[in-house]
Amino acid sequence: VSSNKLSTESIQSLLLTLSQQTALTEFTASKIDMTDACSQAIVDFLQSCTNLRTLDVSSNDLTSDSLVSIFKEISVHPSLVDLNLGGMPMDSNYLIAMKEMLSANRKLRRLSLRDAQIDNEKLVSLNS
Repeated sequence: VSSNKLSTESIQSLLLTLSQQTALTEFTASKIDMTDACSQAIVDFLQSCTNLRTLDVSSNDLTSDSLVSIFKEISVHPSLVDLNLGGMPMDSNYLIAMKEMLSANRKLRRLSLRDAQIDNEKLVSLNS
């Protein structure tokens, strides 16, 4: 569904429908105007699709508030190995939650932050 401008209701409906496809291994939803209103639908989708190996939600309008709850679910996801979060702003809350998620999820093998808007000072302060 990448690069399609979808309404919040359409995205939520799509995620609900896909949640029933428990064998799904890849979901790419970059540049679809996904907003915070979709965050619970993403969490529910991740809980249902335990075979999901690849998730791309890059270049959407998700804020750190949404991503923190999504990261909590990714932390315990049993099979996700490839995650694309590029093209989104990263504030301190986002970076802290991402660090916690990466510490908890040892299965993740690929993380893309391409074109992410990262504050260098905040990133450096994570290891202080």
